Amino acid sequence: AAKGLSVMGNDQDDLVVRVARTLRELVAAGHTIRFLVANRDDLDTARSCAEQAGLGERPDVRLVTEPQVFLREVAQCEAFIGERLHAVVLATAAAVPSVMLEYQPKCLDFMRSVHRQEWSLRTDRVNPGILAAMVQDMVAARSKHALQIRDAVDLLRAQLETEIRALRTALEAA
Repeated sequence: AAKGLSVMGNDQDDLVVRVARTLRELVAAGHTIRFLVANRDDLDTARSCAEQAGLGERPDVRLVTEPQVFLREVAQCEAFIGERLHAVVLATAAAVPSVMLEYQPKCLDFMRSVHRQEWSLRTDRVNPGILAAMVQDMVAARSKHALQIRDAVDLLRAQLETEIRALRTALEAA
């Protein structure tokens, strides 16, 4: 999201401050932070968040605009916090437990579709302590979360394949 953009009643700068506080808590708990930036327009925001989180002179901020590369990069993560819907979709495709920073209702809709709605936080309700606890919970039970995600994605994939077969049959009959 662009700097200063209203995000479900909150401005982006305030959200960056709260996410930075979350990252400081996670670093203090021993986690390493990597920013995977899927949209070039978000680079400045990611760098600002890294600076506010105190991640040092050379924080790990990567511009990853190709979906296959993003999938490879995110698969190396224990957990993912994302505001961009397509980034969380890719993390989910890689079975990486994610917290969706829900800037629009479509984000919650997606999380519901993979039975992960409890891992969606409205951007105007992000609390650093709660977000950090959510990430730590996901990391502590990563294999359980990954299995649940794989099951949900596999079910959606099977439903899609069934629909495709039905469409092909209907088109061939027409």
